[in-house]
Amino acid sequence: MTAHHRHAHGERNRPHGFSLLEVLIAFLILVGTVIGIIQVSRQGGYATESFSSEHFTAMFVSQKVLEDINHRVDQNPHYFTDLIHLAGGEKKGVVDGEHPLFSLLENTDNFSQLDPAEDDPIRQESGSVYRQLKHFKVQVSSSFVPGAGGAALPNLLEVTVAVFWKDPDRGVEQVYRVSQFLSGINEDAFADPSQPPPAPFSDAQVAYELWYTVPPAERTSAVTLGEFLAANGGDREVVIAVGQCFAAEEAYVATTASDGSDITALEAEKSRAGADVRARLQAQEKLAELYELKAAGGFQALARVARFVPFLGSRALTRAQMGKYLGVFRTPIAYCMLRGMSLTGRVLLLSKAAETEFRGLLAPGHFEHLPPRKQIPTARRILDQMKLRILMGEEPDKTLDNLKKTIASYQTLFKGRNPAFLDYLSREAQIARSVSTLKAFYGNGNGLAGQAEKVRALPVHFSAAAEKLYPATIDDAVTQAAAASAAPTRAHVVRVPAGSQGGVTTPTEPATTEPATTEPITTDPTTTDPTTSETLTTEPSTTEPSMTEPSTTDLPAMAEPGTTDPTTEPVAP
Repeated sequence: MTAHHRHAHGERNRPHGFSLLEVLIAFLILVGTVIGIIQVSRQGGYATESFSSEHFTAMFVSQKVLEDINHRVDQNPHYFTDLIHLAGGEKKGVVDGEHPLFSLLENTDNFSQLDPAEDDPIRQESGSVYRQLKHFKVQVSSSFVPGAGGAALPNLLEVTVAVFWKDPDRGVEQVYRVSQFLSGINEDAFADPSQPPPAPFSDAQVAYELWYTVPPAERTSAVTLGEFLAANGGDREVVIAVGQCFAAEEAYVATTASDGSDITALEAEKSRAGADVRARLQAQEKLAELYELKAAGGFQALARVARFVPFLGSRALTRAQMGKYLGVFRTPIAYCMLRGMSLTGRVLLLSKAAETEFRGLLAPGHFEHLPPRKQIPTARRILDQMKLRILMGEEPDKTLDNLKKTIASYQTLFKGRNPAFLDYLSREAQIARSVSTLKAFYGNGNGLAGQAEKVRALPVHFSAAAEKLYPATIDDAVTQAAAASAAPTRAHVVRVPAGSQGGVTTPTEPATTEPATTEPITTDPTTTDPTTSETLTTEPSTTEPSMTEPSTTDLPAMAEPGTTDPTTEPVAP
C-alpha cells in the first residue's frame, strides 16, 4: 500500500489503485459504525467488555505487519535471517516512516509500482489518518520454535507483532499482540563450523543395493546391512563405501529417465504448442524444472558420498576385502565408478540447461505472458543455478561476471515493482562482489561452498577408486546373472529416518596412499556389463540428452560480455 503523497515532480502515469490513505479512511468509517453498534449493544445489556476504535485500529495494523512480513520472506529469502536478528525488536512509531515496515508502503492495486523517490510513508499531510495513527507503536520480535526434544528448530520462527497505544481516557498503555509461525532458511547456519556434513545414505538404502549382488536363492529373509556383511564378509568399511556409491548412482537415476524420454517428451510438447505462447511457456517451464531437479539430484547424491570415494581411492584393496559376493562384480562396480566420474560434469551441464530454459521465460516476448507470481521465483532460480556453478569452480570468473550483469538487469526490470525483491537483489549483489565473498556467504569449507568443492574434485577420486577396485575384483557372469534375475525384497529392509546417519560407518583417513596396483582399469574399457547390457565408457552416456548435450533448440543463448540478452539488458515489461 502507498500513501499517494507526491513530490514536486508530479504523478507517474500508472493505473490508480486504492492507496493506504483511502483504505484507512474507509476503515475509520467502518470502525465508527462498528463502535456505534457495540455501544448500542452494551446499552442493551448484551456486553460488558470495553471496546474502542483503538482496539480495532491495532488489529488492522498488526494484520498489515504480518502480511508484509510474509510477503517479504516470500520475495526475499534473506529477510528470514533478518527476522532472527530482530530478536526482541524495538518499539517504533507507525507514522513518519519511523518503523521500517511503515517507511515505504505498497500499492494495493497490483503491487507493481513503487519508487522511494515518489512514494512516502504516512506523514502529517495525510490528515485524519495521521492523527489516528500517530499514537501507535509497533514492535516485532521473534524466537525459535522448540522441537519435540526441546531443542530449537533453526528454520522455524514464532514471529510476534505487538501494537501499543495509550488509552485516551486513562492514559494507560494498551497492547494488542498476534503471533505466527514462519519457516525459512537460517543463513547463519551456512557459516557455522559445527554444521555436520551431508548425511550419507542410510543402512537401508545401502543394504538394498548391496543385496543386488546376491542371487535370490542365497538371500536371507532379513535383507539388512548386518545380514549382508555377515553373508559377504570382507572389510566392513570398504564394503559400505562401495554400497554408498551404488546408492548414490541409484538416487540420481531415480530423478531421471535414463533413455532421455522425459526430456524428449517435453521438447515435443513445446513443438506441438506452435504459436500458442502460453502453452509453449508452460512446457518450457516444466523442462526447466526437470533440468533443475536432475542437477539438484545429482549434486545431492555426490555430496552424500564425497567422504567415501576418496577413501576407496586411497586404499590398497584386495579380493578378501571385497568379500564373497561383491568381489565377483568387477564390471558393475567399474561401471558405477565410471558413472560417478561423469556425474559432476553432468550436474554442471544440467544446471546450465536449467538456467537457459528459465531465462527463456523472462525473455522479451515471453515475459509479459508469464504470470506475475512466477516472474520473481524464476529470476531467483536463474541466480541460484549460476551461483551453484561458481561454487563448483565452473569458469568462476566468467560466470560471476554474468551473475553481476544478471542481477543488475533484474534491478532495472523490477524497479518500482516489488521492493522486497529489490532488497533481495541488493543483498545478492553484495554477496556476489567476488568469488571469495560468495564462498564466504555459503560457509567456505564448512558449508555449501565446501560441499561444492568436494563434488568438483570427485571425478579424480572416482578414477582412483576404479583403479583400486578393478584388480581387487573379478567377473563371475553366472553369479551376476542370477543376482540380476530378481530385485531384493524392500519389505524386509529396516527403515531409517530420512536425514539420519543410519548407523553407517564413516571411513577413517588412511595413513598412507598406496600406488596403483597392476592391471589398472583402462580409460576406454569396452567390457559389457552382463547385468545391464551397457558398454562401459569414460565419456558421458549419449543416450540421455539431459546428461550430455542439453537441448537448447529455439532457446535464448547465454550472454557473453557485451552482448544483448536478458543477462545484460533490462527486459521491457
